[in-house]
Amino acid sequence: MKIFIALLVGILIGRLIERGRKLEMERPMNVILLLMVFFMGVETGKVEVNAIWLVVSSLVFAVFNMAGSLGAALLLGGGK
Repeated sequence: MKIFIALLVGILIGRLIERGRKLEMERPMNVILLLMVFFMGVETGKVEVNAIWLVVSSLVFAVFNMAGSLGAALLLGGGK
């Protein structure tokens, strides 16, 4: 809900600025976007992950995908 309130306030401020004088917004928007990406990375770095389980499950998933694709190609292509 807080996100929608911030969005609506931003829309209202944008409308008020549009009616008034024109402001250069490219540089502040770039800075804010970079800060958002930085803080998303910080929050992502806080999450603890079992790396070995992630690697093993990713490899198993990749092998099953390759086997399924090969099986479908053999089934549909006739294996010539």
